Amino acid sequence: MEAANQALLERTKKTRSVTRSIVTKQTNKLESEINNSVDKTIVYELYMQLISKFEELVKLDKEIEGLIDIDSLEDEILTREEYRDKFIIWKTRAERYIESVSSISIPNSAETQLQNVTLPLNSSVSSVSTNQPRLPKLTLESFSGKDIGSFPSFWARFKSAVHENSSLNDVDKFSYLKSVVTSDAELAIRGLTITSENYAKAVKILEDRFGRQELIVDYHMNNLLNLTPVRKSFDVIALRNLYDQLEVNIRGLESLGISPDSYSCLLFPIIMKAIPPDLALEYNRKHEKKQSQITDLTEYLRDEVQSRERTKALVKQHESQIKGSHQYSNKYSERETQQKVHSRFPPSNHNKSSIRASANELLTAAYSNCLFCKENTHMSDLCENLCVQQKRDKLIKERRCFLCCNNSCYVKKCKKSVCSFCQGRHARAICFKLENSKKQNSHLDSGEKPIDVKTTSSNSVMDNRGGVLLQCVKAEIIGSSSKDKIFCLFDNGSEKSFIKKNVSRRLGLKNLGLERLNIYSFGSKTPKKQTCRKVEVRLRNVLSGEETVIEAVEIEEISRATLSLPNQDAWREMESRGFRLTFSCSESSESCEISLLIGSDFYWSLTNRIKRLDSSLVAVETSLGWSLQGKCDERSDCTSVHLIHSEEESISAELRRFWEIESLGIRDKDSVALGNGDEEILSEFDKSISFVDGRQGFYLPHHAVIRSDKTTSRLRIVFDGSAHEDGHLSLNQSLYTGPNLHPNIFELLLRFRENPVAFTADVKSAFLQIELDVPDRDFTRFFWTDNLNNEPYVLNFTRVLFGLRPSPYLLAATLKHHFEKYKEQYSHTFDLLNSSVYVDDLIGGRNDVPDALRTTLECLQIFSDAGMLLRKWRTNSKQLNLLWQQEGVETEFSETSAIDLRPPIKVLGLAWDSERDLIYFDPKDLLKFMSRRIESKRFILSVVGRIFDPVGILGPFVIKLKCLLQDLWTLGVDWDSELPPKLLHKWQQWSSEAEDLTEIRIPRYYLGELDQEISIFEIHCFSDASKTAYGTILYLRFVTRNNEIETSFICSKSRVAPLKSLTLPRLELTAALLSARLAKQVSTCLKFDANIYYWTDSLISYYWIRGDSSGFKPYVKNRVEEIQKLSDPNRWGHCPGKDNPADLLSRGTSAIKLVQNELWWHGPPWLKQTPDHWPNRHRPILDSELCSEELEHRSIVHVAVAQQRESLVDINRFSSLKTLLKRYQEDSSTFEIPYFVAKVRGPDVDAAVISYLPL
Repeated sequence: MEAANQALLERTKKTRSVTRSIVTKQTNKLESEINNSVDKTIVYELYMQLISKFEELVKLDKEIEGLIDIDSLEDEILTREEYRDKFIIWKTRAERYIESVSSISIPNSAETQLQNVTLPLNSSVSSVSTNQPRLPKLTLESFSGKDIGSFPSFWARFKSAVHENSSLNDVDKFSYLKSVVTSDAELAIRGLTITSENYAKAVKILEDRFGRQELIVDYHMNNLLNLTPVRKSFDVIALRNLYDQLEVNIRGLESLGISPDSYSCLLFPIIMKAIPPDLALEYNRKHEKKQSQITDLTEYLRDEVQSRERTKALVKQHESQIKGSHQYSNKYSERETQQKVHSRFPPSNHNKSSIRASANELLTAAYSNCLFCKENTHMSDLCENLCVQQKRDKLIKERRCFLCCNNSCYVKKCKKSVCSFCQGRHARAICFKLENSKKQNSHLDSGEKPIDVKTTSSNSVMDNRGGVLLQCVKAEIIGSSSKDKIFCLFDNGSEKSFIKKNVSRRLGLKNLGLERLNIYSFGSKTPKKQTCRKVEVRLRNVLSGEETVIEAVEIEEISRATLSLPNQDAWREMESRGFRLTFSCSESSESCEISLLIGSDFYWSLTNRIKRLDSSLVAVETSLGWSLQGKCDERSDCTSVHLIHSEEESISAELRRFWEIESLGIRDKDSVALGNGDEEILSEFDKSISFVDGRQGFYLPHHAVIRSDKTTSRLRIVFDGSAHEDGHLSLNQSLYTGPNLHPNIFELLLRFRENPVAFTADVKSAFLQIELDVPDRDFTRFFWTDNLNNEPYVLNFTRVLFGLRPSPYLLAATLKHHFEKYKEQYSHTFDLLNSSVYVDDLIGGRNDVPDALRTTLECLQIFSDAGMLLRKWRTNSKQLNLLWQQEGVETEFSETSAIDLRPPIKVLGLAWDSERDLIYFDPKDLLKFMSRRIESKRFILSVVGRIFDPVGILGPFVIKLKCLLQDLWTLGVDWDSELPPKLLHKWQQWSSEAEDLTEIRIPRYYLGELDQEISIFEIHCFSDASKTAYGTILYLRFVTRNNEIETSFICSKSRVAPLKSLTLPRLELTAALLSARLAKQVSTCLKFDANIYYWTDSLISYYWIRGDSSGFKPYVKNRVEEIQKLSDPNRWGHCPGKDNPADLLSRGTSAIKLVQNELWWHGPPWLKQTPDHWPNRHRPILDSELCSEELEHRSIVHVAVAQQRESLVDINRFSSLKTLLKRYQEDSSTFEIPYFVAKVRGPDVDAAVISYLPL
């Protein structure tokens, strides 16, 4: 019996699957006919077929519901409701379409069964007797949400016809509600399924979003503040529009209970400045003795407008009678204003070109209800809810004339004049050039101070064909709700891809999260910081149907400029070469609005072949089709001159401040303009926020990270302690890091190769085993929820959190403190743990298996005492692995797991093949990243950062990439520019060789498989340099008791040569210094007691190192002194260049050649021989001329200092010697001069005088 029921269930499900497919096809056909067909009969037939098929579907659903098991019932009901919702929506749309084009009555037989009824728009109409005249059907107008002021009238009509209609249930009401809301309003209630419970929620959302009184008041006041000024009193159409706008908004405020008297004194000056000066003067003359009110001004303006309209109508009729030509009448009435406005500009002399002059005018048509969006708050020509293309599509669909917009006229026969803005054969409301002009001037509406802006623009426009072509294609974009065709611009100068926000929201593209951007506009020095939504964009080639998926960031506007299209010559050239463009030759350039910009993140993944058509034009093949880029022969001529006059409007500021004061207490303070969904977010925030206490804290953001290369914890939650708001510190910036207690990675890897038995393990959740102090837990709060439908709640960490700056120090300090307890009990293991634990990883080894087993068990005990678990043990010894299993030690891989399927074991960034006991660099992630094939400096730098080779296994191969990067910096190549041909060739060659990195592997254990006792250990260091790079490499040379000699690679280091030009001997000396430093560090971390020997192939460097450093210049002297301090000069030797493995580091080589190079892995052949075969290590005797350049030349300089004493007696002041002597004899401060003066002067001098001769 059960088998029969199962078979019946399967058969019924297959039948329902076919029926559902038919229903889907019917809805698609119905959609196509409603959008394109003008035959109401076809739509009605499809509608009845849809009703019939859905009846069958309902019966099948009931049969399956009786047969299905209880576990699958919930999924079955959800699937059924999805199809029901879809059917109700299309049934409602079909009914509205049929009722709008005819009086076909829809039978209720099917609807009764489905509990749906036709909308009785007015209960009074349904009760009217048949003998009364039949009233026309009322049609519900749609509401887009863009014009908030129209919501009260929309809701009043919907409330009367649907919301308060007792004959409709809530499901039907919700269906009608969804069918009449579009754009922002539809987006507000999107996601709510059509159920009776959700109808009330939808109504509440719409009322809270669009029906708040303060929003509607702001809407009307903004309209009044931004009235378009009229400068010419004879412009009757502009005056009428001004008056209508004034009346509409004043009546809107009155309907909200706000009297004009409350704002009359503030609004009055604004209106006076908006009307023509002569009308303002006339009004002031009439009301100079009376305090004016806003009602007086509106009545005056109304009378003036009506008088001018009557006069204009009479003049128009009179001229028509005189001329006898209706065509001339149209020309005069439509262009009278234009001629006066243009009288200031000289006439154009370009008779042969298609240049057309234009000036900004106001709109030229008015309707009681907008023809395009059906709202009654503005004229049709003032409609901004739809773009020009959408307006044109609507006219085409309704078969209306493009000139007069009537449905009983054709453009060829229409007598209405051309567009007053561009003189084209279309109505002003559907003018592309007017729309572009408005976009260019829209930035004048923003700013902190209210400004009254008067704008006059004169445009000279030619057909935008030719000129400079940008790389663009037309592609089909596929969203969750619909699809559309858009223009895509390829721009490798942009780091990110961008999509217009309105396109993304309209199509319902998949949300991938938020992204913070710093956007630099052209010519700007400071970035504009934005948080934008990232979406998934699915594109389809309109010719081949090939689909491509990229990611893009939503942005309000990409570019307001229109794209230039190829001229006829370029089209013919493309067609002759077999390259089909994705848009037609007749396409208008005004319609080429950029909706998607594809940046460097996806540019090269979508770009294929590039074909040059001529010297300045190329054809580029992309996944979305062919495109043209470059300069066409035909030049595009487009000139636009905007004359802008601005003045500060203090009264407008006062009025704005007034309404801000009025809104206090009923409106939240807004610091920025809110987006479509921001108000809902803020509303949810206000409902859920609460302040627990006044203490400061921090809430950590978090996200999920999936690591497929991990055997445990592949899904991890990452908490970001570095996130911060603009202008504020992050949590990590506010925390003290602490000293680095971790061992050096380089030394740890060298010690990892010392022992024949190696093992690794890690601590399970190491950071979470350390308790966090209670007062500090407030800084590790985060939001969490188990159900996305519920409000999140706050949690905080009680343990140390990985990702915070001090966490590594806290873990290391805790472990070292714990290890100290076992210093005496497990001294051997204590030494290992104290030097071989890096964060939460243990990397160690022992000489034999018993010692290794004892160490691992002691490690387990020590960590267990700390409440921590050492797990994922790995070793190269199969014997030790078996002993671990016997002891119950948790290993990473079981013995039954396939070796080839095991992921590589990572040891501090290097991969370890424990089965073969080899270590290597795993290039899988690098090759995956390089597969993007982006040839720029930024990408190359990213590649360099992904190569982790602390031991220098790949040194000769990586040095080529380092030199390439230095060349890019030297040439000044921009971050995202194309590489020069020479460097591009080097990069492509290096990239192709990178695949061979998988072949480079070295033994983990220095001694390899050698099991004999070693008698001698030696370290041999080789260094070399060239003009581009220098480096050093170290080998371990060991001799067994049987005098067998082997060598093993230890490590290498390389550097690019400095940009400052150095002589080759100096570079060789720098390489020797690098060798001495590296040898010093290696010898201190290894347990081998080894002699160290140094080798260089430079005789000059060898001479300097073995000689006296005091006689050289500072550069050589300082480095020689350091080398002699770090090493024994007698251990330095000179070797031939062909035997120097460091030569590979100075020149570089390919990966495959490196694998096969025995010199690199084991050193020169004589290294495996006895020392008597080594090169001569005696001190060289060089010609002094070879080293004369670096000798320091000293000059001995003797300095003699002569001091000139100042004369004590100025004899020029005295006429005779006696006067001088007499003067100084009277001075008590004089001293006697020795008698030798008398001897010099002779016996004629008086001795008495000489005895008193002063100094």
